[in-house]
Amino acid sequence: MASPLIVVLGCTGVGKSKLAIELAKRFGGEVINADSMQVYDALPIATNRVTEVEADGVPHHLLGFLAPTEVYHAGRFLEDVLPVLDDIWARGKLAIVVGGTHYYIEALIFKTLIGTADPKQLQTAADAAAGTAQGTAHGTGAETTAAPVDGGGSAEAGAGVGTTTNNSGGATAAAAVDASAGHTLHEMLSEVDPTMARRLHPNDTRKIQRCLDLYRTRGVPRSAQLLQDGKDGDVLRFKRPCCCLWVDCDFAVLDPRLDARIVAMLKGGLVEEQQAFLEMLAKEQPPALFKDGPNPSPSTATMLRAGAGAGALTTLPVEDKEEAPAPLAPKGPSRVLDYSKGVLQAIGFKEFAGYFALKLHESSIQGGSKGATAATKMFEECTDKMKRFTRRYARKQVTWIQRRLMEGPPCKQLYLHKFNASNLETWDLNVLQEAVNVVEAQIAETPLPGNDRKLKASKAETLLQWRKYTCDICNGKVLNGDHEWQAHTKSKSHRNRTKKRKNGSGSAGGAVAAGGTVAASAASYTTRPPLNSTASAEE
Repeated sequence: MASPLIVVLGCTGVGKSKLAIELAKRFGGEVINADSMQVYDALPIATNRVTEVEADGVPHHLLGFLAPTEVYHAGRFLEDVLPVLDDIWARGKLAIVVGGTHYYIEALIFKTLIGTADPKQLQTAADAAAGTAQGTAHGTGAETTAAPVDGGGSAEAGAGVGTTTNNSGGATAAAAVDASAGHTLHEMLSEVDPTMARRLHPNDTRKIQRCLDLYRTRGVPRSAQLLQDGKDGDVLRFKRPCCCLWVDCDFAVLDPRLDARIVAMLKGGLVEEQQAFLEMLAKEQPPALFKDGPNPSPSTATMLRAGAGAGALTTLPVEDKEEAPAPLAPKGPSRVLDYSKGVLQAIGFKEFAGYFALKLHESSIQGGSKGATAATKMFEECTDKMKRFTRRYARKQVTWIQRRLMEGPPCKQLYLHKFNASNLETWDLNVLQEAVNVVEAQIAETPLPGNDRKLKASKAETLLQWRKYTCDICNGKVLNGDHEWQAHTKSKSHRNRTKKRKNGSGSAGGAVAAGGTVAASAASYTTRPPLNSTASAEE
């Protein structure tokens, strides 16, 4: 039997790397990093990269090998990881994949998630759509030149860009551009894959973009692949067994651990590390980590109130920064940091944006003890924000595992076992020893402990049954799926509008449901059958 693929996963702070290293030492295996931030060869504190001491002689792959000015994504991860796996298995070693970027892991386990074409050769629909929307917003109608996309990135990491504007209309215009770009992408998807277009919300630009990239690189609609997989059940990338070890922890126990880790990272020099990196970006301005943004406000106080943060470090041209460090507004469009790309997604950059801006400009705001007091207060606020974000991120990671991996259609070769790492005193027994037993049984082809995966309808079945609703009572608001629609109809705003509509016209109005059949209720519906694609999946 072929050596199994071992995958160690879980939310941040539960000890995934520790378990992977211990298993590698026990079975003579090698560890492959699947963390989108730990691929970079800089910012070891911010990315929490495994040190040589922690690795304890265990070979690690795809760890600290990429320049921090580059952008990494799931497509590139696949291109890098598949040859590594082939090499490890060819040498008869056990491959252990570990990381918290679960979209990378999902792309590795399931063969039809994304394409593997070189992203540098792709013209990004998202950038083209954004350029069209930007030109329309400014009355030019011009399109910008498309650039490579962060097609996968960390699906869990949130995007936020700290910028400032000279007036309150700048933020509104930016929001309008983003919304227009999302609807443009959705229209593109409707033309090539109407089934997926009906499934996805127009604002879900990341998923829409992945579907477009898949169609562009492989010529097969995403819905066609899902429908084909639903017929043959062959959804796994590898023929060999895949054993997933989920290290879990009760949040009541994990939250204090995460807070303590944040404090340790700050004491270890996290802020200084990131501030030095931002200063380097301000000088070099690598295109991959920047995007066009509005002109900065000349008022430092306005910058801080608006949360401009680290973006303010990069809004001036390089020569202007050297000659005049004060926040002067440059002529023409400015370049601002894009926190949704590359290593800028690492924890700390967005959370400490206000503190970085204050330190940069504190001499022009106020000096002496008042300036020191303001900096101390800002540091405490940013620390609290970083703790909150980390706790929220951990919960998003767990939700992903539950929805995307723990629950799913039957797969004979996919096994998942959950370990509780809440009690550190019994970690060797409840986590390490249990994991060793599972891996030994997997290698020896002996019966495994009960599979913790919960079976549910396949993605193909869900796709065909999916409904999208438009509520005409609430100004055409789009609700994606039965769950959102049911929650919306119970909301206070919808009930109030419905009541007003009844009192004014005697009609409750209604909603339009796209796809499926909906039983009549207080609102009237029009329905249409789902649009099934006839294309065949390519694998």
